[in-house]
Amino acid sequence: MKFMDSLRWRTKLIILFVFLVSLTAVVTIALLHEIREKYFHRYMLDMIRPINTLVRNQIIHNMNYHEPDHFQHLLESFNFEGELESITVANDSGRIVFCADPDLKDEFIPIPGGAELTPSELDEIIMETDDTEPNVINTFSFIRNHQECQTCHDSTKAFLGIVRTRISRKAELATHKLLLLFDALGMMIMIIVILVIVANVHSRYFQKPYNRIKAKIKAIQKGNFDTRLEVEGPGELRFLADHISAMSTYLKKTRNELEMLHQKQMIRAGQLASVGEMAASVAHEIKNPAAGIKNALEIVVDENRVLQQNEIVKEIFVQINRIVKTIQDLLDFARPSDPRFQGIDICETMRQTVNLYRERFIRNDITIIEHFDDHVPIIDADKDLLNQVFTNLLLNSFQAVLSVEKRLIEIIISFKKLDNSVIVTISDSGAGISEENIKKIFTPFFTTKHKGTGLGLSLSLSIIRQHSGTIDAESKVGQGTKFTITLPIVHHS
Repeated sequence: MKFMDSLRWRTKLIILFVFLVSLTAVVTIALLHEIREKYFHRYMLDMIRPINTLVRNQIIHNMNYHEPDHFQHLLESFNFEGELESITVANDSGRIVFCADPDLKDEFIPIPGGAELTPSELDEIIMETDDTEPNVINTFSFIRNHQECQTCHDSTKAFLGIVRTRISRKAELATHKLLLLFDALGMMIMIIVILVIVANVHSRYFQKPYNRIKAKIKAIQKGNFDTRLEVEGPGELRFLADHISAMSTYLKKTRNELEMLHQKQMIRAGQLASVGEMAASVAHEIKNPAAGIKNALEIVVDENRVLQQNEIVKEIFVQINRIVKTIQDLLDFARPSDPRFQGIDICETMRQTVNLYRERFIRNDITIIEHFDDHVPIIDADKDLLNQVFTNLLLNSFQAVLSVEKRLIEIIISFKKLDNSVIVTISDSGAGISEENIKKIFTPFFTTKHKGTGLGLSLSLSIIRQHSGTIDAESKVGQGTKFTITLPIVHHS
C-alpha cells in the first residue's frame, strides 16, 4: 500500500511538473512577445525620427522662403511606399493644414496629451495605436515655436503645429507571427525533450522495476520461488523487492515443509484408512453377534421376572447398548452415508429432537430455553442426519451441566437474511472446555469423558460439511460452551 501511494504521488508530481513547464513556456512566450513589441516600436521611432525632423525643418524653411502651398505640393508629389503610409501636418488646434491627400485638409486630428504639454514632451515623438486600425502606428512630433517663427505667430504659444506620420505595421505583425511560431516550436521541442527525459527516467527507475516486481509476483503465484528479485530504483521499490524476495524464500521453505507434512499425512491417512477399513470390518462382525446376544437376553429376561429386577442383568443391557452404540459410531465414521436432501422445517426438527430427551432433562433439573425465529425458511437438508447432529450436541450439553448447580441449556434458531443462511446455536452453563482442548474436540476419537468413542462431534462436523455449512465451538472454563451451526439456504439437485 505504501509503495502504491508513493507511485501515485510520483505520477502526480510528473503531471504537475509537465504542467508547470508548459505554463512557464506560455508565460515566457508572452513576455518575449511584449519585449519584442517594445523593441520594434523603439526601432520604428528611431526610423521615423529623421523623417519628422526633416519635415519640421522643411516646414520652417518653407514658411520663411516659399509660399504655403509649396510644401503642400511637395507632399502631394511624394511617393509613399513601403512602411511609410502618409505624412500629415496640423496646426496647434489639430486642424490639418498640409496632407498628401487634399481631401483630408481642414479636418481635425486629436492632439496627444492635450494642449498642456511640458517643453520636454514637445521634443519627444509620441507613438499611438488605434483599435480601429490595428495595422497602423501613428507617430506625433511637435513643431516648436522658435524665435524666427514669432515674427508671424504669437510668441506665447509653445508649439505651432503637429506632424503626424502613419507607419504600416504589416511587416511588424508578420515578423511577430513568425517569431511566435518559432517560439512555439522551440517550446514544444523543449517540452518534448523534457518529456522524453522524464519518460526515460520514469521507465528506468520506476516502470521497469515495477514490471519486474509484477512479473515476480506472478511467478510466485505460479509457484516459482527460486529467483531473487533485485531492482534499481527509489528506496520504496528496493524495499518492496527485498520483502518480496524474503517472502519468496519463506514461501519456498514453507512449501517444502508442507510437502513433507503432506507426505507424512498421506502416509498417516493411508494407515488410518487401513485401520478404518479393518475397524469397520471388525465392527460389522461384532455388531451382529452383539445384537443377537441382546435379543436372546431380552427373551430370557422377559420369561423370568426375577431377572428383570436383577441389577447385574440391567448392567449387562447397559454395556451391550454401549457396545452397539460404539459399533454404530465406528460404522458411521468409516462409511458415512450420502445425505438425502429434502425440504424440511429445521425448527420442527429441533423440537422433535428436544422432545425425545425432555423427560430426561426434567428429571435432572435442567432448564431448556428455546428461541425460534418465526421467519426461518424451509431448507434443503437430510432430516435424519441433522437430527443426529442435534442429538450429539444436546447430549454433550446434558453431560456438561450435570456437574454444575445452575443447569441451563439454551437453543436459538434464527434466519440471517443478509447471508441467506440459518443460524443454530446450542449453549449450556456447564463447566466449559479448556482452550487447549477446544481446538481438538472435532478430532476423531478425542474425548475427555471416561465413556464414549470421541466420534460424535467429528461425525457432526462431517454431516454439517455435507450440507455446505460450518460448525464452531466457543467455551470458557466455568462459564459454559456454545456451538454455532451455520447452514446456507441452498437447493440441492
